[in-house]
Amino acid sequence: MPTDKNSPFYSSVTPHDVTSLCEIIFNKSPFPMWVIDAASLQILLVNKCAVKQYGYTKKQFLLMTMHDLHSSENIRSEKYVRVYEQKKNQQQHQLKNQELIDVSIRSYPVTINGRTARLVSAMNITEKKLREQQLNLLESIIRNMVDGIMITKIEGRGKRVIRYINPAYEKMSGYTAAELMGKPPGILHGAYTDKYELERLNLCISSGEPYFGELLNYNKEGKAFWLHFNLLPVKNNKGKVSHVISIARDVTAIKKNEEIKQALAKDLLRTTQDIKQFSFITSHNFRAPLTNMLALIELINQKDLDEGNKRLVNLLKHSAHHLNDIINDLIKILILKETGRVEKTLVNLEEVFERTKRKYKIQLDAIDAVVEIDFKEHWIRFHAGYLSSIFEHLFSNAIKFRRPDVPLVIKASSEKKEGLIKLSFGDNGKGLNPKVIRERLFGLYQHFHIEEEGKGLGLFTVKSLVEGIGASIHAEGNINEGLHFIIEIPSH
Repeated sequence: MPTDKNSPFYSSVTPHDVTSLCEIIFNKSPFPMWVIDAASLQILLVNKCAVKQYGYTKKQFLLMTMHDLHSSENIRSEKYVRVYEQKKNQQQHQLKNQELIDVSIRSYPVTINGRTARLVSAMNITEKKLREQQLNLLESIIRNMVDGIMITKIEGRGKRVIRYINPAYEKMSGYTAAELMGKPPGILHGAYTDKYELERLNLCISSGEPYFGELLNYNKEGKAFWLHFNLLPVKNNKGKVSHVISIARDVTAIKKNEEIKQALAKDLLRTTQDIKQFSFITSHNFRAPLTNMLALIELINQKDLDEGNKRLVNLLKHSAHHLNDIINDLIKILILKETGRVEKTLVNLEEVFERTKRKYKIQLDAIDAVVEIDFKEHWIRFHAGYLSSIFEHLFSNAIKFRRPDVPLVIKASSEKKEGLIKLSFGDNGKGLNPKVIRERLFGLYQHFHIEEEGKGLGLFTVKSLVEGIGASIHAEGNINEGLHFIIEIPSH
């Protein structure tokens, strides 16, 4: 533009033209503008944009001061006089509808008809300020996260370079952010980093799919550590992946615990197999000499023995049968644990019960025991041999742990309830309090009546057999009130 006032340009522009031009710029401005009295902040002129954005009419504006554009709690006359004397600052204005907005103020001194005034413009920066606050909050969250955050940028030929890491990533890797800037993320990989897993990771990135997985990494000192990754590819406006956000968590301790658990599991499996093999061999080796012992005892003619030797033979016979029972119980448990659940068939409950009761007829008659049954459900899906063995143990315990001062009463019943067949077997013997002894009741080698001889295998065997066919067992009772066993069997 010519600067010489004598030039044709200046000679052609009149003061009226300049005034008209200023009015056009003032009214056509995309930002709210006012001309205000410098001392009182009285609004002297207002443009169309201010009328539109603030909601006041031009006539209302001309009756207002700039104080009226601030909420009552923000009005401080002297403060805002000084604010409008500044060329540039930020404030908060209130629209006619009471909405508050953040504005960037520009203020310039002007003179109108010899009156000192200021030209004020306001740019609405509410959304910008909100975005800045959100970005600051997001940055604070990322910087304070326990998980490591890495942002990489994809440059030429698909090469990824690091553009940001948070403090957590610095701590995990041992590198500072400055040391990793511009470097490929592969700087953290090493000899034992899974190459196939890296291929899967890169394939996910190239296809724009998220990646979840674990990789062995190496810190600045060369020490290995495991990271669990969530990688999120970010696409640009052309639909191509431009950046990758990586969220990583150090799972080294978890991996070490898993390795320890796996090693322990292998050792336990090996030990279990050794014990199982030893148990089968031992039980087999015991059976032959024990069978011979029982046969030899039966061949002894007790008529030729005196009372002392007869007593010794009977004790030997009792001990041999006792040992035979123990071995049979152990074999049943071992076979059950080895094979798992067995095939079930329809079993006549009353028939098995009566057949088992006949085995104990002599003992039951000798003590005048009463046996009462109430089988509403006669058929159950069970294993006949297991059921017989269960009844044998329960009959044996009821006889062994009866109270000497009262006749033994045994009650057995069955009913169908809530999709289960409930089989009950109870007595009125010495009893126990199942709530006190809890899981010990069905434990291995547990003895609760020290005055009575016992193997400590009976109830453990019963529970193993019951659970072997997918049923459950629990007990109720109390001291000197007997024990009541409830077996719950699925009806289908």
